Amino acid sequence: MEFTTIFTNALLPGLAAREEIGRISGTGYAFGYLGGVVALAFMLLLLAENTETGRTLLGISPIFGLDPESRQGTRAAGPFVAIWYAVFMIPFLLWVKEPRYGPPAQSVKTALKGLGTLIAGLRHRRSLASWLLSSMFARDALNALYSFGGVYAAAVLGWPVFLAGSSASFRHSRQR
Repeated sequence: MEFTTIFTNALLPGLAAREEIGRISGTGYAFGYLGGVVALAFMLLLLAENTETGRTLLGISPIFGLDPESRQGTRAAGPFVAIWYAVFMIPFLLWVKEPRYGPPAQSVKTALKGLGTLIAGLRHRRSLASWLLSSMFARDALNALYSFGGVYAAAVLGWPVFLAGSSASFRHSRQR
């Protein structure tokens, strides 16, 4: 998703007037995060099973007949997120068209030259330099949260680490 953001942001100037770009970008991010929260709620309420009971947060077995013993509900997170992302990218793919700038080799050369000019001029554009620096730290912080989410889940919440298809580990954790 993060790599896609680079390209969608590059298309923003062709979507609206300069004064509208911030609103469009902010709205896109807001809906993206809202979609993430809705997807998380769906996973926790209907798919991801508790290690002790094999039931979701609603107290039911995972939907679609997924087997709680082999943690199929939890393992469905990856495919679910991929489908969720693909479905919500369809409007973008259908309605936003990429402008043509000429042959690809020339476009890459022009883009790299523009990037060099931008980097060289950052010392004169303190606002942009500050935003780039703060964006770097914010992304590092998010990556740290994502990386240590599993450690937190295991250490604080007591969620055991499972290997794919390890129903023996699930049964063992239920017997404790």
